[in-house]
Amino acid sequence: MLRKIQKYEKKILFGIMVFVALSFGISWQMLALFERDKMEKYSGEIMGKKITNEEFNLRRYYSSIWAQCWLQQFNNNPLVLTFIPPFDMVDIELYHKKREEYFNNAVWVWLIFEKMADKNGILISPNEIVDYIKNRLFIFSTKEEGFVKERYLMILTNWQVSEIVFERVVADYLKTIKYREMVMDTLVPDVKEVYEDFLTKNEEIKIAWIAFDSRNYAPNITIKNEDELIQYFDEHSKNYEVPEKIQVEYIMASNEKVKKELPPPTDEAILNYYTKNRERVFPDKTLPQVRGEIIDKLLSESANEQLLERITTAEERITLLELQGKEIDFKDIAQKFNLDYQMTGLFLTDNLNELEKELGKSSLFTRQVTTFQEKEISRTISTDKGHFIFRLLRKQGVYLPKLTDHLKEKVRYDYIKDKSSEGARTSAEKLVQSITDKVKEEISADLSAVPLGQAGEKDKQNWDENLRYKLNRKWFEKCSTPPEAGL
Repeated sequence: MLRKIQKYEKKILFGIMVFVALSFGISWQMLALFERDKMEKYSGEIMGKKITNEEFNLRRYYSSIWAQCWLQQFNNNPLVLTFIPPFDMVDIELYHKKREEYFNNAVWVWLIFEKMADKNGILISPNEIVDYIKNRLFIFSTKEEGFVKERYLMILTNWQVSEIVFERVVADYLKTIKYREMVMDTLVPDVKEVYEDFLTKNEEIKIAWIAFDSRNYAPNITIKNEDELIQYFDEHSKNYEVPEKIQVEYIMASNEKVKKELPPPTDEAILNYYTKNRERVFPDKTLPQVRGEIIDKLLSESANEQLLERITTAEERITLLELQGKEIDFKDIAQKFNLDYQMTGLFLTDNLNELEKELGKSSLFTRQVTTFQEKEISRTISTDKGHFIFRLLRKQGVYLPKLTDHLKEKVRYDYIKDKSSEGARTSAEKLVQSITDKVKEEISADLSAVPLGQAGEKDKQNWDENLRYKLNRKWFEKCSTPPEAGL
C-alpha cells in the first residue's frame, strides 16, 4: 500500500490542490504555482493595485532624471536630495553604499504618493508645469535673461530626454508635492511646542563684555630702527607679494551690435512664430503682449547666424596664418571681418568681472586665461554676449617688490597695528586671569561651608545652582569696574 502511495504521490498531491482550490477559491498565491511566468511581470502591489515591471522601470527612469536635474543644480552634492521629494524619505546613506537599492526605495515612495494623489483627485495643469520649469528650476536660466529656451533644450538633449518626458516627470513631482502639502496642512502642532518655539525665537540674553581697543595702544608702540621694519617685512613677505597679472587682446562678434544692424522682422514672421509657440511658450498671452519679445528672439536668431559666420571665417584666417608662420594682427582681422577689437591693460587673473561684462561668462575662458602662455591664441569661445577669440599678450608672474620708501609706510602701519593688537590681547588675558583668581578666592569660603554630610541630593543640586549664579554675578560685578589702562 505504501509503495502504491509513493508511486502516485505527485498525482495525489495535485488532486488535493485542485480539490482545495475548488472548495475555497483560487488565491493569488495558488495561481502563482500555475502562472509563474505571469507573476514575474509584476514588481509589487500598492493599495490593491499590481505594479508591473514596466511601470516600475518607467518610474525608476523618471526618478533618475529628477535626481540628475537637482544634482546638476547643486554641483553633484547628494545632500540636496535630502530636501527633494521623494528622495527626502529615503536613507541618503544608501546613495553612497547601495545606489540601486536607494533608487528602488525612492521609486516605491514616489508610486505610493502618486496613487494617494490620484485617489484624492489631485491634478496638475500645463500652466503649473511651465511655471515650475521656468521659475523654480534655475538650471535652465541665466541671471541676465532668466529662463532661456535654447539652454533648456540643450540640457535636455545632453540628458537624452525629450520635452514630453521631462514635463511628465515634473507633473508627477508636482502631484506628490500637492498631496503632501494637503496632508501636512491638516496637521495641528502641539500648543506646548508652539509656546517653546515662541520662547526660543524671542529669548533675550544679557552679556557683560569689555572692549580692548587696539588703537589706544598704538601711541605706545615705538620702532627703534629700520632693521625692525626689514625683519617684519621678511617675516610677512606673503602679505606684500604682487599677484599675477595678465594682458589680453580679443576680437568679438557682439550680439547687440549685429542686432542693431538687422532690419526688423516682418509681421508675417512674427505671426508665424507666435502661432507656432503660442501653446507652449505664450499660453496666456496675446500677440500684442509678446510682440516685442518675439521681435527680440527673431533678431537674436538672425544675428546668431551672422555672428557664427563672421567669427568662423576669422578663425579660419587665423589658422591659415598660423600654418604659414606669418604674423597675426588681431586689429587687422577685426576690420576685415567687421568684428570688434579690444586690448586690455594688465589686470589680476582672479578679477575678471570687468572683462566678463563685455565678453560674457565662460568657464573655458576663465581656465584658459590663467593657463595660456604668452602669444597663445584661443579658439572661438561662445557666451550669452556673442562669440570671441582672444590672445594672451603678456603675463606678469607673482613677485615680491623692493622695500621702497612708499612701501615702508605700509609696512610701518602694519607693524604698529599688529603690535597694538598684541598689546590689547595681552591686557585682556591678564584681566581675565585676575578676575578668575579673585572670584575663586571669594567663593572658596562658601564652598568649604557647605554641609554636604547633612544636605540631601535636592539641597546639593539647589546649592550648586546658587553657586553658579553667584559665580556669574561676581563676574558681572568685576567686569563692570575694569582697570583703566588700555581701555
